[in-house]
Amino acid sequence: MNMAAGIAVFGAVIVVSAVIWHFLCPQLLIASLGAAVTSAFIFQILAWVHIGYLDPFFIIAFVVTAFYALIPALLIGLPFLWLRVRRGPRTKNSDSEA
Repeated sequence: MNMAAGIAVFGAVIVVSAVIWHFLCPQLLIASLGAAVTSAFIFQILAWVHIGYLDPFFIIAFVVTAFYALIPALLIGLPFLWLRVRRGPRTKNSDSEA
């Protein structure tokens, strides 16, 4: 696999993870951190499966990929935040009254 394919896989993992996290968690920072850690973990597992062994520097690679995954995760979360702010605060009784 060349570097472009690895970056494409990493990007796809980030997008899927961030969308799921931001859909389920209303806090932008917590969802972004969760998406970054989850996508870095999944990417390291995929790299392990691809090369056949665990990279000796996987801890450093995990930290670096988590950092690089945080930036797109924050950007993906902005539309979710905008929709939540636009929709307004939700209460437990607001669903049953409508």
